[in-house]
Amino acid sequence: MLKRVVLTKLLLFAVITMQSCLQSNIGVTPTDSDILQSPACATCHGSSENAAPPNDTQGRTDPSLISIGAHQAHLVEGPYRIALACNDCHLVPTSIDAVGHIDSDLPAEVIFGELANIRGANPEWNGNSCSDVYCHGSALSGGSNNTPVWNMVDGSQAACGTCHGLPPGPPHTTDTDCHTCHAEVVNDRNEIINKTLHINGEVNVTGGQTCTSCHGTMGVNNAPPFDTSGNTATSFRGVGAHQAHMNASISNNISCVECHLVPSQITDAGHIDTGLPAEISFGQLAKTGNQTPQWNNTTCANVYCHGSFSGGKDFEPNWTVVNGSQAACGTCHNRPPNTGRHNDDEHGGMPCSYCHGSGYSNTAVRVADHINGVKDVGGAGSRIQSWNAGTKSCDPTCHGSKRW
Repeated sequence: MLKRVVLTKLLLFAVITMQSCLQSNIGVTPTDSDILQSPACATCHGSSENAAPPNDTQGRTDPSLISIGAHQAHLVEGPYRIALACNDCHLVPTSIDAVGHIDSDLPAEVIFGELANIRGANPEWNGNSCSDVYCHGSALSGGSNNTPVWNMVDGSQAACGTCHGLPPGPPHTTDTDCHTCHAEVVNDRNEIINKTLHINGEVNVTGGQTCTSCHGTMGVNNAPPFDTSGNTATSFRGVGAHQAHMNASISNNISCVECHLVPSQITDAGHIDTGLPAEISFGQLAKTGNQTPQWNNTTCANVYCHGSFSGGKDFEPNWTVVNGSQAACGTCHNRPPNTGRHNDDEHGGMPCSYCHGSGYSNTAVRVADHINGVKDVGGAGSRIQSWNAGTKSCDPTCHGSKRW
């Protein structure tokens, strides 16, 4: 009996309150059925334009009030986005007496919707500002204001550059021509041309971009300098010895695939969806001879291309040392190497060309087939008449057949 009395009083209070609200706002006296069925949202807050304040539930219109604040700034289309919906910040009731609607004290509860939670955001509302929300750049970098104050509505908190940097920070390139990669979103003057593709939970990448749009030099090659941050000094890891490999002096040029997974398109997994530095994924050359290449963010080790198997004096090169000292003859393997019969007395003082042919000497190599994964024995200019790679035996002019 007590429960019935309490419920009756609560219902009567709700009816009286709603009647007072309706009478004061629109000058009508509703019936109980009008109240308990589905009156328009704007009956209590908002206007004929939309249901969001102003007016708030007390008829106030001052945007400095938390109950009003930036409602209209969100619910109308902005310069950079389409209009947001009420359910991006609130649970929108299906009826006036839905749980959580008018059965609790003001202010209204903020229950963030899907948009605010995108890309791992963890949105929070402290009664005055929101933070860690996708829609204000929590998943991006370099923004000047990712925690906007709700009742500051002068437009400064939605200006370009507040949610993310111009451009965003690393791993984004320092290029400020957004149109190059985001042609469906902005024009060549960096003006938003399709608001449905901005603040939409995706990074829409299209356009005429090439590798050198973000790193490298157009007309030269795709490798730094420039790195994605615009650096050109080899002391930066993003630059380092890239060009020393791409323009090699003692071998054919080393291609990008020998150290990286080269994407077929800009949006491939592992390309621009992870932080810097770029991932190292060693190719076949580094693994030649059953090597197990390693990279510790400063040096590489156990790589065939730097001779880890044959006693060189510097076969763990530092990536940012590019003075030529780490690619000098004798750094990858001894002269002669510590393999086979190189150091037999009978071979002492013999030039490399006796076994490896023209172009090789104690100070020079034949670039075309050096560091190519194959031990080149014999050929023009050598004294080797025959070489059996399987048995590792040779038949030179200087002595009879021997196993190496």
